[in-house]
Amino acid sequence: GVGAALLKTPPTPTREDVAGIETSWRYYRMDPKAFTQMGVLKVDFFEEFVRAGFDVLASDLDVTWVRDPRPWVTGQAAGMQLLAHADVLVSTDIANLALDTARSERWRYAEVNTGVLFLRNTNGTRALLAAWKRKMLDELTAGRLRKDSWGFNDQTYFNMIVRALGLQGVQSQGVWRQWLAERGLADGEVDASREGDRSVYRSRSALPLPSGGSAHITLTALPALEFSGGHIYFVQHEQLARATPPVALHTTYQFSDTPAYTWGKRQRLREAGLWRGDGDEYFDAARSGGFLRLVGPLVEPGSLEGVKVREGVAAVRIEGTKGYTDRLMNNVVDPTALPEDNPMRHLTFDVLQRAALRDALALARATGRTLLLPPLTCWCDRYWNALQRCRMAEAPREMRLPFACPMDHLFDVHLWEEQEVPVRAASFLYHPQANATLRGARVRLRVAGGAEAAEAAQAPLAPGDPIPP
Repeated sequence: GVGAALLKTPPTPTREDVAGIETSWRYYRMDPKAFTQMGVLKVDFFEEFVRAGFDVLASDLDVTWVRDPRPWVTGQAAGMQLLAHADVLVSTDIANLALDTARSERWRYAEVNTGVLFLRNTNGTRALLAAWKRKMLDELTAGRLRKDSWGFNDQTYFNMIVRALGLQGVQSQGVWRQWLAERGLADGEVDASREGDRSVYRSRSALPLPSGGSAHITLTALPALEFSGGHIYFVQHEQLARATPPVALHTTYQFSDTPAYTWGKRQRLREAGLWRGDGDEYFDAARSGGFLRLVGPLVEPGSLEGVKVREGVAAVRIEGTKGYTDRLMNNVVDPTALPEDNPMRHLTFDVLQRAALRDALALARATGRTLLLPPLTCWCDRYWNALQRCRMAEAPREMRLPFACPMDHLFDVHLWEEQEVPVRAASFLYHPQANATLRGARVRLRVAGGAEAAEAAQAPLAPGDPIPP
C-alpha cells in the first residue's frame, strides 16, 4: 500500500556501501557523475520495491512533510480523483500558481522535480523506471558526464524521458475509453467531466517493459500549492495568504549551500519553525547569555521623508555607457519615490536595513547576548539569472513587493556559520523546543543618540564620503 515502502526501507546506503562511486565532494550533488551514479542506484531501489508489489512514495532529504499525502495519491482530496489511477505522480518547479490550474498543461513545459515522487505498482511505472535507468546508464557509459557537467543529474534525465512521451490528457476524445480499459474500469465508473478535477496524462506510445512487452504510462504533476517549492512558500508566501499549509515543502530556489553542508536550506527551515535538528542546548538561554531582539521594523520607508541619496550609491558595480553611469552616480533622488521594480530601491533600503542589523549585532556583543535576527525585507527578488521587474522571470508578474524574505536572499549564510556569529532565527521564541516563558521574560533597552544620527543622514552621501559621527 501507499507508504509501505517507507515503513520497510532498510537504512540509507553509506558511501562504503556504494561500490564504484568515487568523488571528493561531501555533497554528492556537486559532482554530476557521482550524483547520476547515485541516481541509478536509487532507481534500482525503486524497482526492487515495485517488483515486490509495493507502491513507493519517495522524497529528497530536503523535503519536509507537513501533512499526510495519502488523500492526494489515493484521489480522496477534493478535485484529485483521477490521481488515484495515475502510474506516476511528481512534483514540479513551477513558481507561478496561475500556471498550475487543474486542467492546465503548462507544467509539462516546466521542470518536473523528482524531489517528491509517487510510483504506483503498475506496468506503466515499471516501463518508466526502466527507461529512466537506461538513459542514465547510457550517459555514464558514453563518458559524457564529467565533474564540470553541472546541471546534469537523475532529474535531468527524468525530464528528458517525460518530455519525449508525447503526453495527452486522458479526458481527450479517443483517449478516455482506452485509458479506462487499460485500468479495468467501466465507462461511467470515473467521471471525466467534473469541472476542476486535476487532469492525468497518457503517453502516445508505449515503452518497453523489462520482462518483455510494453506499456503506456500515465503521469501527472502534484499540485504546486500543496507540494510546494521554495519560491512559492518562502518568497511568495502563498500558503500563508491562502491559509493552506503545504503537504510537502521542498527547499528549492535557495542559496548558501556549500559542498560541506546545506546551510541555506537549514536556515530557511529554522525560520519557518520546521527544523527539528537542533538540540535542547540550542534553545538554552543560560548557555546563550540571554537573547537580544529588536522591536519594530528595520526600515520604515514612511519615516524617510526628505531623505535624499545618490541613485547609484548602493550598487556594487554599475555597467553601461559613461552617460548612464554618470547619471546614476550624480542623480540625487528620494528612494521612496523610485518605482517598485527599480533595483536601486531595494539596494538603497537594504543599506539601511544592514546598518540596523550591524548595530544590533554590536549591541548584542556588548551585552553578551545572542541576537534574534529581526524579520528581513526584500524590495527585489534574488535569482541566479536575470530578473524581470525585480522578480524572478518564472514568478507571477503581480508578485508583491516588498516581501518578507529569508536570510539567504540577502546574506551568505555559510559565512555566518563559519564565523560562528551568535544569532537565532526571527521565529526562535515560537519554536516548539523554546521555553515559552522566554517570551515574557524581557526588559526594554533603549540606545541614546538615535535622533542625532537620523539628522546627520539627511545629507546625500557618495562613495568615499565620510560617515557623519
